[in-house]
Amino acid sequence: RLAAERPGAPYYLTGLAARFSLYGADLEAGIAFLEKILRQSNSPRIKEYLGKRIETLKILAGLEEKVSEYRKKTGENPGKLQDLVEAGIIGEIPADPYGGRFILLDSGRVYTTSKMVPERVRKKKWKKK
Repeated sequence: RLAAERPGAPYYLTGLAARFSLYGADLEAGIAFLEKILRQSNSPRIKEYLGKRIETLKILAGLEEKVSEYRKKTGENPGKLQDLVEAGIIGEIPADPYGGRFILLDSGRVYTTSKMVPERVRKKKWKKK
């Protein structure tokens, strides 16, 4: 996070800092950090990039909160995110802003199949040569 805040730091460092927050189960800190960087930026490209990351992290944090609610309500972990819908805790599983889908890991954490990488980049990266 400190490296990303340095003047002239490459913008992708903010994404890496947010990813570490995701992996470290500290989504709120990641969101706060990205919102701070977003407020400081004048670049439309960076604002779009950070806005999508923030949106995704907020969805992940919200879904994890709903998993906790399900656990308190039923005494067990949901087997999949669809269980939250069936229990009436959420209306539907939100769309991933990056084009992937949100999934529930065995650990009870929520993750995204997109890894917060734009779909066009994922397709290009995995395209057979």
